[in-house]
Amino acid sequence: MIIRQIETPKVIVALRSDDILHVFYKKGTILDPALQDEMIGYFKELAGNRKIPFIFEPDANVSMTREARHRATGLEPQMPITCSVIYAQSFIHKVIGDFFLMIKRPKTPYLVFTNFEEAISWLLKTHARITG
Repeated sequence: MIIRQIETPKVIVALRSDDILHVFYKKGTILDPALQDEMIGYFKELAGNRKIPFIFEPDANVSMTREARHRATGLEPQMPITCSVIYAQSFIHKVIGDFFLMIKRPKTPYLVFTNFEEAISWLLKTHARITG
């Protein structure tokens, strides 16, 4: 169940009833530094003053600019995040997510899943372990 959401032409950011922030990048979205900055504002607005788990879900043909990739881990301290998952609906998204994980290791726990229920379960368990 969605408690609150923000929708733009490029993304849907939704706070779920289990306190997971679901970030859906719409078809053809290019994640660049301007969108990264915009997204941080949405994340903070929906999470409030708490750190919560995130699930990132890209639709078809979503990409990230080189500059955005280089900025990604440096932006983590600004984000209200305890742990995150990329939900990869396709094999190519899984490969890209795993590759990104090897190149730019996030400071918070992060995994790539192809099964949505397993991703949610991992987020909830990992968040509980981190927050005690």
